[in-house]
Amino acid sequence: MFRRNGLFVAVLILTFPSFCCAQGVLLTAKAIAAEKYADWTYGSATADKQIDCVQFVLAVSEVALSQTVDSKTRQRILISDLGAEEIANLPSLIASEDERIKGIQTALISIQRGEPIEPKDAKPGDLVQYWMQKSDGTWFGHAGILEQV
Repeated sequence: MFRRNGLFVAVLILTFPSFCCAQGVLLTAKAIAAEKYADWTYGSATADKQIDCVQFVLAVSEVALSQTVDSKTRQRILISDLGAEEIANLPSLIASEDERIKGIQTALISIQRGEPIEPKDAKPGDLVQYWMQKSDGTWFGHAGILEQV
């Protein structure tokens, strides 16, 4: 965890070891964005042609893996398997680096299709899940695909 521009940040990065290179994931992401989601906007209402960060990472991961992930893996990627009590204790889950808040990292490691890497070893195409603490003390998460380092 580190502090950046007044925000505390917890970063988790994952790479696909079975891919020829992470660039393949980046090219896949760009193709999906240009083709499937070209006229979509940011948000969580799929019916309104909206997609959020973690839904996009899920879509790219399924294409990169050449498979639809099972429901448990999907829940891990979307971090949708937390109960109300766990959500209320999000700061402690982040501080303890709990597996349940690592999203894409925990999901792909659990199906033996990814491996965690240190931020210093990150390269374009690697997948990231991070949490940032706002000045009011609340936390928010973001998932993405590194375009440049």
